[in-house]
Amino acid sequence: MITIPMIDINNLTNKSFDIFRNKYLIEILICLFKKPSGFNEIKKNYSYINQQILSKNIKLLLDREIIEILIDKNSKRKKFSITKNGKKLKSPLKAIINFELFYSKNIQNKAEDPKNSLYDYY
Repeated sequence: MITIPMIDINNLTNKSFDIFRNKYLIEILICLFKKPSGFNEIKKNYSYINQQILSKNIKLLLDREIIEILIDKNSKRKKFSITKNGKKLKSPLKAIINFELFYSKNIQNKAEDPKNSLYDYY
């Protein structure tokens, strides 16, 4: 007889989406999907992210093995790079962004149509 362990789907869902709940974490991931970057480079690209939040999010991403540290041989500087596991997040992130682009255009088009009311799409 095979026993199947019970999975707490609520706990699993919460843990899965936990990384997306952190402030500015998606921006950091998008930056690193473009190219490996150092702390200061990320900070420069997103000047509105304060140092404490950036440090906290980088630590979370390192702990979850979504990013890794690379050391540049020439300058000896640390850069953060997306891991093989982290690359699995690219497709869901892209789907979320495409979803928002599609539906925000759709809502905008409905809002511009004088025959529609705000109540028709909310």
